[in-house]
Order: sequence, then structure tokens, then C-alpha cells
Amino acid sequence: MTFVVLIAGVSGSGKSALAAELAGAWRGRCAPLCVDNYYRDLAHVPFEKRALTNFDDPAAIDHEMAAHHLRALADGNGIDTPVYSFATHTRTGEVMHVEPAPVVVAEGILALHWPELRSIAELRVFVECPLELCLQRRINRDTRERERTEADVRRQFAEQVEPMARRYVLPSARHADITVRGDGDLGEALWAVMAEAALLPGGPALSAEEAP
Repeated sequence: MTFVVLIAGVSGSGKSALAAELAGAWRGRCAPLCVDNYYRDLAHVPFEKRALTNFDDPAAIDHEMAAHHLRALADGNGIDTPVYSFATHTRTGEVMHVEPAPVVVAEGILALHWPELRSIAELRVFVECPLELCLQRRINRDTRERERTEADVRRQFAEQVEPMARRYVLPSARHADITVRGDGDLGEALWAVMAEAALLPGGPALSAEEAP
């Protein structure tokens, strides 16, 4: 039996960090899946118009493919996920193979938005975090890794990220089985999720060393 964990939260909330910590804690028995890899390919759109796309709108993500792949992993089958370039807003044409594992951890801003994804998961997690901190983390990441200016990041956050977060991401928290803080101690959030998973049928048990 495959145990599927879904993690959602506003961009910059700390969901990716939590997913990485869970993958590390469940090393050797965990398959990661990032829903952000399923952004729709914009190669057909002129480059200067791609950056104007609202990437925080659910329509920007091919959730049908994401759900299909998540179901395949849950059924014990390997998948080839698309590789997305945030610099060009296109799929690179490469794929990343993911082998099935006893635990699957899938994360993305809208992971709890679509019932097709929620229905596959045994444990649904929402990471809450003040929007001001999410913005600062976006600035730090995008100026360092995506060659963006701070002014551009602030503009996108105000015009797209925050409105879509309030419309789609934050309301999806009601579907969570557990909510953890993204602005607190990451270890506490990690143990809270692991402890919750251990209580559920098929969930990975806590060892004596892992127990909070």
C-alpha cells in the first residue's frame, strides 16, 4: 500500500522545505512529486508575453496530468514528470523519472485545490504563513535564482500571487487534515506531520529515534 501525503500553502510559505524534510526523514521509502513541474508549456506564446501569465491561477497548471501521475505512483508505477524552466516559462523537453515508493510526498501551492488530487491522498497538509514573510522569501528566491528584480517580484506578488492566494490557496486549507506553521520551527512542523501520518492506516511508523 502506498501512503500519499499532499502539502499545500502559499508560495513562500515553507511547503517545499517541509516536503524536503519529510523526504529526508523517510529516506529510502519516499517518492517526491512537485506539482509546480506541471505548469503548462508556454512555448507557443511570444517570450515577452509569457512573464505576464498569471502562474498562480489554477488554469496555469496541468492538474489532470499531475493527478494521473500521482495516481500512477499510488498504484505502484513509475512516472516521467516534465521538467519546467521558470526562466523561459516552458517545459524543457526533458523528463525526470520517479520510481514508486511506500510513501509519496506531493507538494504545490494548489495541491489541495483540486478534488482529483485530494482524493488520492491519505494525509492532506496545509502550511500557513504570514503573507509578508511569503513575499520576502519570494524576493530572496527569485532575485537569487530566477534573475528577477525586487520591484518585479513585488509587482507580481501584489497583482497575482496575493489575490490568487486569497481566492484559491487559502480557502483550500479547509481540506487539510492537519495545519502546520511555516514561520515557526521546521522541526516541529516535521514531527507534527510524521506523528499524524503514523496514526493513519498504512502510514509510516515512527521509530524510537524519530519520535518527538
